Amino acid sequence: MNEYSWIIDGNSTKSLEIRYSRADLVLHFNYPQWICYFRVFKRIFDKNSDIDDRAECCPERASWKLLKYMWGYEKRVEEPIAYLREKYPDVPFIEIKNNPDLRMIEQWWKQ
Repeated sequence: MNEYSWIIDGNSTKSLEIRYSRADLVLHFNYPQWICYFRVFKRIFDKNSDIDDRAECCPERASWKLLKYMWGYEKRVEEPIAYLREKYPDVPFIEIKNNPDLRMIEQWWKQ
């Protein structure tokens, strides 16, 4: 990795190619849909959670719009990601599907 590195995240397909083409590494978090939904509701209803990343006066909430967006996300990005992987074969791509995958990446990164 060079001295100038940047990390992007997000789910906008409109800017996906420009971000992908400039990446040194792509980590694609592709957890099962039921886990994603579970985590949304856990953040909302688990008052004992140690998650504290929200701005003051900005409570956790879920809207039907968000849930609907999540429902179709995997299908929306499947084809663009396959295209980008083929177009930019030199960009390392790692798909993380579960917590063991994530732990493996964390160990690799620490080396």
